[in-house]
Amino acid sequence: MNDVAETPSPSTLAGARLVQFNLIATAVFTASALLAAIVFDSATRIQGVVVSLTLFAVGVWVFLWSYWSAVQRSRIDSIAVAQL
Repeated sequence: MNDVAETPSPSTLAGARLVQFNLIATAVFTASALLAAIVFDSATRIQGVVVSLTLFAVGVWVFLWSYWSAVQRSRIDSIAVAQL
């Protein structure tokens, strides 16, 4: 039996951080949307819009960054759509 713990690879750690960020962002979005729906005044509506647009902008930026990384990698490796 091998009791030596393997150290996680950098891509595994990056994936874990991405999942953790996704959970936190989802919780923030849910709390913001519920607050804006329940309180229903202009300040909470603006706060809900700001949170939503910020998370949308972060999502667009991350998509473009990952697409750029895939394009750069495709110059060296053969990548199929399923691998993206």
